Amino acid sequence: MEYRCGRASTVFCLQFVAEGWHERLGGSALADSILDRIIPSSYSMKIDGDVSMRQRKRVIKN
Repeated sequence: MEYRCGRASTVFCLQFVAEGWHERLGGSALADSILDRIIPSSYSMKIDGDVSMRQRKRVIKN
């Protein structure tokens, strides 16, 4: 993360809101360091839905 910070894009796809990331990363100084690099310049997109994609588009298994 340190090398990429300010130089390249990084995409995180999670099922958890950003407010809980610190605890999920262990709540340590390392968690602080990671979040200090990604949160200030981040964009967030929340996708809601009642039915999962797997239920809407049945996948045919051979």
